[in-house]
Amino acid sequence: MPDRKALLKLLSDGSFHSGEALGEDLGVSRAAVWKSIQGLIADGLNVHAVTGRGYRLASRLDLLDQHIILGEMNDAASSLLSELDIHDCMDSTSRYLLEKECRSGHVCIAEQQTAGKGRRGRAWISPYGASINMSIVWHYEQGPAVLSGLSLAIGIAVARTLEGMGATGIGLKWPNDIFWKDRKLGGILIEVSGESNGPCQVVTGIGLNINLPQEADHEIEQPWANLSSAIQAANISRNHLIALLLNDILPLLASFNENALGSLLNDWKRFDICYGRQVNLHIAGNVISGKVLGINANGALMLEDEHEVREFQSGEVSLRLV
Repeated sequence: MPDRKALLKLLSDGSFHSGEALGEDLGVSRAAVWKSIQGLIADGLNVHAVTGRGYRLASRLDLLDQHIILGEMNDAASSLLSELDIHDCMDSTSRYLLEKECRSGHVCIAEQQTAGKGRRGRAWISPYGASINMSIVWHYEQGPAVLSGLSLAIGIAVARTLEGMGATGIGLKWPNDIFWKDRKLGGILIEVSGESNGPCQVVTGIGLNINLPQEADHEIEQPWANLSSAIQAANISRNHLIALLLNDILPLLASFNENALGSLLNDWKRFDICYGRQVNLHIAGNVISGKVLGINANGALMLEDEHEVREFQSGEVSLRLV
């Protein structure tokens, strides 16, 4: 069987390649090429097979490339990066980092995740080469309590980066969802391990839909969007985007402390898709309805119901727009 990544690299230009030519380039038989093509199709890649012309991907494929990412990172972020792992297919980039002994600044990225997860254990859909699946580890001397607003701060950094790439209408939904025009574009999941009073390790997982096929509708239970729609560009360089994200996120992780979110409250308000809107807050089997008044300096949601303004911490609730 030919190497899967080598086959995809040959097909990544979106042009037709005959089975014979692919076999020669890969040093395998045409039958082995056909079998590998079937495997790509089974993994969700849209491969056209035309008699007399060969095989091609329905669109160009921007494969992850460590050299491109490193070359486009700025000096500040590069100095904070301890290691960059790129994998073809794995169960979860966050799980990979959680199970290893990693230094701060270790980044793991995968073309495809088979067991990625979102908040509250929901599955995160990531067909091959169609999204960004990235996790970053950082160590802190403080305990988890002082990091309560970290996921919100990272959400702001992601939203700024997407705006900088030309996306308009980017929004954030407390506590960790990235939206475009009221459709989910991505999410952030932070997993903390360590002592209650410190030190602790934080693994931040970031998932972004770049160019998911429409067939993903059958697996995703809510309205969703691709970044290609938000930017109105068919071909987005994931390598360029990852470099930009790391340029913003690595310095944020390195400098984050219990007071860091306070300076970002105006940015959160600018991106907050729930601000001033009626929501239903699902918590411990109960539903609390009210109007969102934003967040406080610790990242808690401020909700005004009929009687008072109440604060709710992330990780305890599910927020749904009315």
